[in-house]
Amino acid sequence: YKVHSDTYINTQKELIKLAQEDVSFAKENLKKLQLTLEGYNEKMINITTADAALAGIYTIQIGQNQTQAQALQAHISALKTKVYNLELSISPLKIKPTQLVGNVEVLDKPIKPKKALSVIVSFITGLLLAVFLAFFLEFAGKLKEEDNIKGN
Repeated sequence: YKVHSDTYINTQKELIKLAQEDVSFAKENLKKLQLTLEGYNEKMINITTADAALAGIYTIQIGQNQTQAQALQAHISALKTKVYNLELSISPLKIKPTQLVGNVEVLDKPIKPKKALSVIVSFITGLLLAVFLAFFLEFAGKLKEEDNIKGN
């Protein structure tokens, strides 16, 4: 048991480490994106009225960068949730060794299958089906005879 739980815990810790690296990488990208947005905002402030086309281009780029920033923030939030769930999965409350509760009893005779009962039930069922089949065949034969008589 200990080997399996240690392997599980080590695997989960590796997944946590990878997710935390992803969070760090995404945060760095978000900071870079925010710096780029600040640069565009400064450029927008310094634009004169004659540069309306340039202002439009900056506005489009600011909108695209804001969309990317929101997507990165959502990704960071999802990764943090993943890290939390992974940490929760290896908490001591979740991993407990299996324990035997009570004594184990070994019987001389098996409880199931009860062969004698199975044979008796099968015999009675077969007998009932045979009687039903006999009556059904007799009934079907009489119907044929009636059809032959009516047909002639």
